[in-house]
Amino acid sequence: MSVPSEDLLRDALIATAKRDAQAFNALYEQVSPSLFALALRITRHRMTAEDVLRDAFVTIWKTADQFDPAKQDALATLTAIVRGLALDRAAQGMSRPGAIATPIAELERRTLDRLSDDPTGHLLRSALLGLPEGERRVVLLAFLDGSDYEEISLSLDLAPGTVSAWIKRALHKLRRTAS
Repeated sequence: MSVPSEDLLRDALIATAKRDAQAFNALYEQVSPSLFALALRITRHRMTAEDVLRDAFVTIWKTADQFDPAKQDALATLTAIVRGLALDRAAQGMSRPGAIATPIAELERRTLDRLSDDPTGHLLRSALLGLPEGERRVVLLAFLDGSDYEEISLSLDLAPGTVSAWIKRALHKLRRTAS
């Protein structure tokens, strides 16, 4: 992954300050791979790094007019924006340890034990055990732990779309079992 010359970056950033969308796109194409790698190294989570990169380019678009090529290096400016956002996101992640209130194995064990004690819960227990493990876990986290899709995706290292699809698929299977 080669970084473009400072002259190219400086010119693209100056043009971006004048709201030149083509220059902004060119800037993105030139530096996004290396900036994404930086965000990923700091956050250690692909989705978070993607969010950081997106937010960084929104910031770059909004603040490009503050760039002074006589006083600043273009690559250093872009890197500082990404680094700052990535460090903020990483710190937010640390303040929410695990994101999930109850460890999934404990939640699953307690729920299935409780359902086996209840005669009407036996059907639900059987239906839950009939789900693939991933689908069962996201359903338990969403409906019993109260976790949202983002928390589940972070905790299980899944894309939010996967979490959503698994919940929909699992609920469909549970409905079919109940009828």
